[in-house]
Amino acid sequence: MIPSVVAFEARLRLRGLIILSIAIAVLVVLTVWSWKPLEEDLETLQELLAQFPEEFIKFFAKGGVYTLNFDTYYIMNFHGFFYTAVLGGYIAYSSANTISGEVQGKTFWILLSSPHRRGLVLLSKYLVAAAVSAVASASTLAALALSAGVYGVEVDLARYLVLYTAGTVYHASVASLGILLGAVALSPRAPWAAAGMVIAMYFADTLTLDTRLERLGALSLTRYHDALGIVLEGGVPGHDLAVLAISTLAMLLTAVAVFERRDINI
Repeated sequence: MIPSVVAFEARLRLRGLIILSIAIAVLVVLTVWSWKPLEEDLETLQELLAQFPEEFIKFFAKGGVYTLNFDTYYIMNFHGFFYTAVLGGYIAYSSANTISGEVQGKTFWILLSSPHRRGLVLLSKYLVAAAVSAVASASTLAALALSAGVYGVEVDLARYLVLYTAGTVYHASVASLGILLGAVALSPRAPWAAAGMVIAMYFADTLTLDTRLERLGALSLTRYHDALGIVLEGGVPGHDLAVLAISTLAMLLTAVAVFERRDINI
């Protein structure tokens, strides 16, 4: 039963996925391309980086990074903010919109009139959102590998494979947040609220690091995707993956429980 529901939802989102993958690839290629000329004068760039406030480094790389190499450059210029906050916000937005958007557009009756339970419909939307996050991560990794090869940049692809595998888990978690908000609110504001929450979590996470409010940042999903740490250390803390997995499961179960009992005007 569930494959047919997933297939229906996947067809609806195919065009957006293609556009998203192309946009990601372009940004990654530009990031790698911009590194090559800078690599020739690392000492000057290192001195310049050391003059930036520590808050600047924390915001883009989530840590005090003062050794400039391709990994730190890539995380600060693309992955740290764009992949984690912007792309994460988009996935949360689109996940919420698959519910609230159809309800507001009076098209949700197509799925609700099927023999499938509401909870199954909701889970099918989540599975497609998780698949979108996986394809987005795979597109990012592929663009990085190809552009690094073209421009002659040395990249440890094994570490970036770990990074984007962990990134898929993180994006799947923010997708469940979007599903939850969409199921609870059934409002056109739900997608924007979902995207706003992801970006707000990123700010709360980065701006509270090494401060008295650091525990507040621990409530953010972004805290559990330490991109720079993953690339530099070559591994993902099991605690981070556990928090994301438990959070995802809790939000999905809550979303299904609420959605099964909601009155929906179609």
